[in-house]
Amino acid sequence: AIPEENLDLLSVHEQQYATEYNQLLSDYQFNYDLDLTRDCKPPVDNLNIKVRVLADIGKFVGPESGSAIELRVGDHAFLRRGDVEHLVRQGVLQHVV
Repeated sequence: AIPEENLDLLSVHEQQYATEYNQLLSDYQFNYDLDLTRDCKPPVDNLNIKVRVLADIGKFVGPESGSAIELRVGDHAFLRRGDVEHLVRQGVLQHVV
């Protein structure tokens, strides 16, 4: 959503677009039980996270860093959140707090 103080900077058409976009996004998230706006802003203090590997993943290229990463069962690694967050959601990595 656009902050209230910035709405005055937009044309009428831009304001209408933003309103309609927000409504579409809200409807989509409700229909599919998603929150696409969560973690919109990159984390300031925890760009890297410690993970434990629960299943062999093998080699892949981190989508955020572009680095080649290889993970095997039992490994512990300190990696960029954006490179491995999808694997944590899939349950093949465990975020170690």
